[in-house]
Order: sequence, then C-alpha cells, then structure tokens
Amino acid sequence: MTILSGTEFGITLGTPIGLFVPNEDQKPGDYASMSSMPRPSHADFTYLEKYGVKASSGGGRASARETIGEDFFFLFFS
Repeated sequence: MTILSGTEFGITLGTPIGLFVPNEDQKPGDYASMSSMPRPSHADFTYLEKYGVKASSGGGRASARETIGEDFFFLFFS
C-alpha cells in the first residue's frame, strides 16, 4: 500500500487521503461456480437482499478493495 496524498510527515492534512493498493492476485474465475449464489461467510447475501444485485466477479461493495480504506483508518488512527 502506498499513501498518495492527504498526509505529510505522518500527520493528516485535512484533505482526502489517497491510497494505492495493488491487486496482483485477482482471480475472477475462482468465483464462477458461485455466480448464482452468495459466497459462504461473506456479505454477498446481505447486499443481494438489500440492493437486489450481486457482483458475479467476486467484487462488490463488501470486497477487500472496497473496505481497505476502513482498515487503513482503524490501523493508523485508532
């Protein structure tokens, strides 16, 4: 992970914090067998019920790519 903006010398500047997290191990094909059902122990079912859609690629609002910002915040600012 690389911090692109929003901090200087370990202090936030009050501007949005930009992060870059490379995703080098993405394998959408791994989810092909689960395209019609929610993945076990995942938020797929909750999002399907709430919004009526499911990302068949294994991504979506509950993916690690979406939640990394929250993890970063709690790791560095808690």
